[in-house]
Amino acid sequence: MRNLLFTALQNIGNFILQSIEIGGEVVLEIIESIIGLSMVIVQYIFKTLLKLIDSQRLDHTSTLVDQTEIYQELDVLINVNKIKQDALDREDWTPAHTMAINTLSNVLYNNCNWEIEAIHEYMKNIVESIPGLTYVLDDEEED
Repeated sequence: MRNLLFTALQNIGNFILQSIEIGGEVVLEIIESIIGLSMVIVQYIFKTLLKLIDSQRLDHTSTLVDQTEIYQELDVLINVNKIKQDALDREDWTPAHTMAINTLSNVLYNNCNWEIEAIHEYMKNIVESIPGLTYVLDDEEED
């Protein structure tokens, strides 16, 4: 009888814990959706208000933001070429070059909205333009 009672309480406890966990996940998703929607609404309201107050200034600010994003992307590409030039000048590719290329690849992906395939294609062209080097993905090294 004790064994049956113990097993029943254990199963009931597990069921309650799983229900709370699943319910918590659902509640978190709902909260995230509400927050996302709230942010969109607030952005729309403030953009509309700013446009009513001074539409030219809003357009100018939007243009500056766009130009800043483009400048950041251009800066990353310039730095990739500096890494290439440094390797050519040294006649050696070092782990520091690899780390720098990986970091800049992450910036292109996370901040400049590049697709992974485009990043690999671009970096492959850069790396393989250095005599004696081959661009290899980490997964290919393990095979």
